[in-house]
Amino acid sequence: MVSFTSVLVASAALASTALAQRTIQVLAVQDLTLEDTFVFKPNTFTAAVGDTIEFHFAPTGFLPSNHSVAQGTFESSCTPMPNGFFSGFVPAMPKATPPDPVTPDTELGEAPKVFRVPVRTTNPMVFYCATAEHCTRGMYAVVNPSNTQNLASYKALIKKYGPAVAPLAVAGGQMVDNPGVVNPPLTEAGAMKLPTASAIAMTGAIAFALLLA
Repeated sequence: MVSFTSVLVASAALASTALAQRTIQVLAVQDLTLEDTFVFKPNTFTAAVGDTIEFHFAPTGFLPSNHSVAQGTFESSCTPMPNGFFSGFVPAMPKATPPDPVTPDTELGEAPKVFRVPVRTTNPMVFYCATAEHCTRGMYAVVNPSNTQNLASYKALIKKYGPAVAPLAVAGGQMVDNPGVVNPPLTEAGAMKLPTASAIAMTGAIAFALLLA
């Protein structure tokens, strides 16, 4: 008979594996309720090695949009890091009513593709939108912020509105089919509260252990 202890050990291992494979959704969007309307949601968060950041691209209400995500540096604002990741420019059409049979992303209310980037370090990392003036108007985010490399320090580098520098080619990630839109009710004031894979796995593992007890 399987012991309760062995089940708990197996459950903990399952939860640990899920933690290492967490997917963090980030939404690129224009939020007209904010002073700096162009934004990534969330715009600051932590990520572990083995996590995946999944970028979603949304229209502006009933208007189409064109966003991107590029890895930047903390030395110069809105300029790409050499050999960093870049999604390319991703148009997103508003959701059509009635549904549009010709343009598939109108059914989603987001772009039909998402850009996935694997996390390979826990050092602070910044990314920005390379479209027009979006970056200088607030569209940047920081992963694993530190005391000296964070949203405030990056914002201090931006002296005036102006176009961002875009990398020359798509790199560092994978464009795949959109698995489902980011849930709007989970988005609050520039941050996003999403159930992580690790939390779901831990809950399921505990429930499984209790069933076998």
